[in-house]
Amino acid sequence: MIIVKIYSPPPHVANLTGDFVFRFLSFLSRNSSDCLGESYHIAEKRLFHLERKLKNSPSLKTKYQEFIHEYENMGHMTEIPRPAFGCYLPHHGVVREASETTKLRVVFDASSKTASGVSFNDIQHVGPVVQDDLFSILLRYRQHRFVVSADVEKMYRQILVDPEQRHLQLILWRDDPSSTIKIFQLNTVTYGTASAPFLSTRCLLQLSEECQDLGVAQLIREDFYVDDFLSGTDSEDELLKIVHSVTSILDSACLPLRKWRTNAPSIFRTESNTSQPKTFDMSSSQASVLGLKWNPSDDILQFSVDMELNQPVTKRTILSKSAKLFDPLGLLSPCTIIPKIILQKLWQSKLDWDDPVDNSLLKEWNTFAENLKSLTELAIPRCTIICNPIKIELHAFSDASQLAYASSIYLRSIDASGHVLVRLLCAKTKVAPLKAATIPRLELCGALLSARLSAKVLKALRLQRLCTSK
Repeated sequence: MIIVKIYSPPPHVANLTGDFVFRFLSFLSRNSSDCLGESYHIAEKRLFHLERKLKNSPSLKTKYQEFIHEYENMGHMTEIPRPAFGCYLPHHGVVREASETTKLRVVFDASSKTASGVSFNDIQHVGPVVQDDLFSILLRYRQHRFVVSADVEKMYRQILVDPEQRHLQLILWRDDPSSTIKIFQLNTVTYGTASAPFLSTRCLLQLSEECQDLGVAQLIREDFYVDDFLSGTDSEDELLKIVHSVTSILDSACLPLRKWRTNAPSIFRTESNTSQPKTFDMSSSQASVLGLKWNPSDDILQFSVDMELNQPVTKRTILSKSAKLFDPLGLLSPCTIIPKIILQKLWQSKLDWDDPVDNSLLKEWNTFAENLKSLTELAIPRCTIICNPIKIELHAFSDASQLAYASSIYLRSIDASGHVLVRLLCAKTKVAPLKAATIPRLELCGALLSARLSAKVLKALRLQRLCTSK
């Protein structure tokens, strides 16, 4: 159960942070914390190991210290004397070269077992999913003429944990190995804890429930994926209203939005606009949108491919490389179905994970990997609907072969002048079952896939005058 209480922080904390959601959230506990064993010495041992690693990398040590100091200065953790009982979380750094803001993030290992064999994560429920799935959000993102993207700054760390439970997330730290080890209590929702995603997204859901504007409430409820905001509309004025309204509601809970990007930057250049987001990026030609590459200036989707061919080709490497082809909407389905088919053949051959594949499959994989480089030149228009449509049709197609079956969804839109625009919205593929099946039966499987995909699309899109055809 979540306990939500209104909270006013001490003045010194408010002055240091100014960006908290002043609410207390209890962890979703499925077992009592009494089952946790001693963890101080485990965290101490991991700290010694971390110090040896940082000693060999001065630049990493500097970044690590800066992160820890920021954590303390913002009031997100507090130094305390050693309590009678507490759960100590080991921690380590994760370097994210692709990140535009924090290159290094300290992650707290709540899955580390205590002396009793039970970890902090073991006694927590994960919590239900309270946001729309990635697929639905990206579908809506492709229906709008004008779109914006942003994310919540330090989302987890904006949410305070109930003080009675903060003894369950303690850490050890010292700037220098010659200094005395200090104990810090983490005051906010913490990276690495099982309930963190639910606790943070549940706060957004609460904001939507308290919002008086039903339209804005729907945007907060349906257009966030964890901390990423992705929304849009067909009017520049309406888009600016969305930016201001959502920003205002989230600011009221001290959840600042940053890294704004849009394909309509002119809305932030108007003289009458005095509330331009401070982190609006007009210069970026490339943005990441829920894992997809988006070029806001040209309003196109692109794909990056990193397929090294210098490794031995085994079932393990084929699975690893094919998993890097991130394509949630199925826009690359004609390509991504190939490694699925190869993997199915590998399972049939009963090779071990690290056994070399036979020559025929090796040739098939190398040909696929070599041709995959051309995907970097592929550019797909983001928007799938014509400007000012009077009619929008959804068309679903399916087909099958002995190896696989697939479904694709197209949107056909018509404006008042009779101009027609047809664009691929999404697609989905599946390999044929190992048990032999006739082509008519596989085509029925494709038709079923089309029906289910169409139902998913119709539920996700916010469209009027939508006709369907299969």
